[in-house]
Amino acid sequence: MPRPRELVLPTGPSREAHPDGEQLLEEAMPRALALAGAVRDEGVEGVAAVTDRLERDELVALAVALAALVDVDAPASDLLAWAEPAPESPEQLRSWHAAWKRGRRDEETAAGERRYQSWRRAEQRRRGQLRVVPAEVAS
Repeated sequence: MPRPRELVLPTGPSREAHPDGEQLLEEAMPRALALAGAVRDEGVEGVAAVTDRLERDELVALAVALAALVDVDAPASDLLAWAEPAPESPEQLRSWHAAWKRGRRDEETAAGERRYQSWRRAEQRRRGQLRVVPAEVAS
């Protein structure tokens, strides 16, 4: 599929090409990379620092530049894998559970115990040791 030679950046109801569309896209690429870094590493403040003073045509060019960076053949789960925390090892989950059983009740241990219980149920289902039955059937 041939690439279009002209970038159309609407400024409202008009569909005319922006006179500097290609230049806007070129200028947007470094900003797009900065925005991607801000999303990953800095959060809302970083995103605002990159985008808050942009005009509409610059925001559209930024969106187009970001879209151009996406591997459209990759599943969304792969594209967003960086945002998912690394799964804890069974050893880490068991250590949280052991700490909970010993009476440790801090926030981290409580969250770890919830993850342990979720992991344990998933493991039991996987092994066929736990059968999930809808509430209306169980009654």
